[in-house]
Amino acid sequence: MSALSIVNIHKRYAKTVVLDGFGLDVDDGEILLLVGPNGGGKSTLLGIAHGSLSADSGKLVSTFNRHALLPQRSAETLFPYYNLRRNLCLPLIVARVPPREWDQRIMVSLKEMGLDGAVTPLLARHPFEVSGGQQQLVTLARSLLERPDLLLLDEPAKELDPWNAQSLMHAIRHWAFAQPRRAVVITSHSLEHVLRIATRVLLLDGPPVRVIGSWTLGGLGTESSLDGARDRVAEEVRSAVHSALRSSAAQTAPARSL
Repeated sequence: MSALSIVNIHKRYAKTVVLDGFGLDVDDGEILLLVGPNGGGKSTLLGIAHGSLSADSGKLVSTFNRHALLPQRSAETLFPYYNLRRNLCLPLIVARVPPREWDQRIMVSLKEMGLDGAVTPLLARHPFEVSGGQQQLVTLARSLLERPDLLLLDEPAKELDPWNAQSLMHAIRHWAFAQPRRAVVITSHSLEHVLRIATRVLLLDGPPVRVIGSWTLGGLGTESSLDGARDRVAEEVRSAVHSALRSSAAQTAPARSL
């Protein structure tokens, strides 16, 4: 049995059917990449998997203890009048962690994710004093302080430069495989970075959401340069994505009068 099963899910917004009997399984130890067009329903799917968005019908079965969602534009959830340290403390406050333990918990978590070098020097600053990419790293660190075992990331590398994107992928991979019974689901158009850590890729179309391609990548969770069988699969994924995007653009292009 999969650790997370989304079974026969339906979701509609007004006249738009986003999910029409869709199903998805996520296994322990998996980093699943979801690729598809903007507006295709990926964010809705993540919201339902997280539990923050209700489906019209269907079933969600999870053996994970806690789901954490890092939505698009997550940097906007940082409180501008708190410094970054205080922002990181918020989940600890909610969890009633004693204040004397806050700094230790923050530093241990940052080090476990490999973010101590990138984030620690910034803790005294406010969100408006750091870059959008640095804000994104802080929001990731904050979501992991909640100690989830399923992490749902919606376009996490969208605002990041290549250096910060690489740091983010390192943190995600390190967290996913640091302990058993963890999994990650990522939506992203930044294929070059995410394909280095993904264990499985689903190419989606929609709405309504449907799977039009599926690949399993070798070298599970590694960050090494893409090579061999893994490189061939990654290239196949890129080709399929570009083909799907061209097809989608052709279908939505306005007709030209002759």
